Amino acid sequence: MPTAPKRACLVAGCMAYAETRGRCAEHAAPILEALARARRDEPGRRWYFCARWRKLRQTVLSRQPLCVRCQEAGRATPATELDHRTPHKGDSQTFWDVRNLDPLCGPHHAEKTRRERRQAVKTGV
Repeated sequence: MPTAPKRACLVAGCMAYAETRGRCAEHAAPILEALARARRDEPGRRWYFCARWRKLRQTVLSRQPLCVRCQEAGRATPATELDHRTPHKGDSQTFWDVRNLDPLCGPHHAEKTRRERRQAVKTGV
């Protein structure tokens, strides 16, 4: 199977080949670190790492073990993710509300998250 030709790093004067985001490993690292830092510092992000979330997640997934989107399409796919129907944006009431949680499979969760992020970029939220 043919592969795409290697491209030069986008940074002027760099002779290395691009690996991530059009830049070589050396020039991509600061960008990737900044993205990770921004993601980590999102409001309410720390709640995903506490015992209370792990317990709530396990409870919801044990009660509803199948992806709700797949079920709507007539398929029985195990849910591996727990998604907030309405993004919590750091609001604790929205984050911990069980009625706001949907069990989803990985692909459906990734699709929804991607759509929400694209919308946030468009609207500037």
